[in-house]
Amino acid sequence: MTDRRETERVIRTIPDPPTTPDAAPLHTIRILQAPVRVWDRASTHTAELMREFALLKIGTEAGTTRQVPEQVLDLVADLRARYAGTSARQAVELEDAVEAGERIHDFTYQVPDGIAEACERLRDLLDEADEFCSQGTALMTLVSPPDQREFRSWYLGEFIRQSMGEPPRPWTGPTD
Repeated sequence: MTDRRETERVIRTIPDPPTTPDAAPLHTIRILQAPVRVWDRASTHTAELMREFALLKIGTEAGTTRQVPEQVLDLVADLRARYAGTSARQAVELEDAVEAGERIHDFTYQVPDGIAEACERLRDLLDEADEFCSQGTALMTLVSPPDQREFRSWYLGEFIRQSMGEPPRPWTGPTD
């Protein structure tokens, strides 16, 4: 039986790059002192939001609900298609850290060129989704709590910054 948490996670980690012989060189991204519990809650919240947007998108296509920011859903699908799967090792590491009761954990990713642009786009679209949620219409999912927005900005920002050659910066926000 599939673990509930695994099926509920839409954006758990940045997808792994394709592994083809002619693939572009990979860059190492280090996520230092990631707040395990905050990340877990942020993942759950994002999964809830994506499910709700998917349902509203179906209603929109049927003409029964208002327009939703479907570009968020499209981006998730695009990231999955472009990078051929999820970062299974990091997802397992996060689940293990949650189950072990860890407060912080370090993660390492190997990513291709272009990941910074994808992360910028994802960050901007998730911010738009929060704005949509804050309007209080058509959605049951609430706007992301401040700690989760701060985490998301830092996490995606680390991919952007380190892709440009900057050193990793550890998380300094709340861990609970």
